[in-house]
Amino acid sequence: VVREPARRRSNWRATEDLDAWLVRHGVPGIGGIDTRRLTRHIRDTGAMPGAFGALGEAPDGSVVDEARLAEAARNEPGTDGVDLVAQVTTDAPYLVGSDEPFHVVAYDYGIKATILRHLSGMARVEVVPASTPASEVLARRPHGVFLSNGPGDPQAVPYAVEATRELLGEVPIFGICLGHQILGLALGARTIKLPF
Repeated sequence: VVREPARRRSNWRATEDLDAWLVRHGVPGIGGIDTRRLTRHIRDTGAMPGAFGALGEAPDGSVVDEARLAEAARNEPGTDGVDLVAQVTTDAPYLVGSDEPFHVVAYDYGIKATILRHLSGMARVEVVPASTPASEVLARRPHGVFLSNGPGDPQAVPYAVEATRELLGEVPIFGICLGHQILGLALGARTIKLPF
């Protein structure tokens, strides 16, 4: 979502502009949006479902008009109470880095590559699926457990909260973003969704 798409590349290493990259990767985008106004609106009214698209004939032969887009936005179920972590976590454990003396198990709730890169500079990181039981993590004998960032509502992942609760007092635990919220719930705190 941009006000005006940049048509010139701004980095000497770039091989294509943003529009070409989005098309190549099948990522939708929209321009001509007053992004400051949109940000203020979301800040003041909270997150809400939405839809955008190109008006006219769709690839499937149907016609896309404003009424159809408005209906799509109204029918969007939202993300409250939805386990988004299950959609983004790894399917199987994997190792990042191997020469560091410290061993950290990282729960993947939607972990970003940059976070892994930083952690692997300090420790051998074993990334595990979000649903991995605490007993399996403890069997790996880590020096610490990292609870990663990720999307969605921490109350929608009770399995992660329960595993974290079982790890408390057994091994040092640290985290960021969603991981902090999961840790808070495991310790008995409450979380609330902000409006944006």
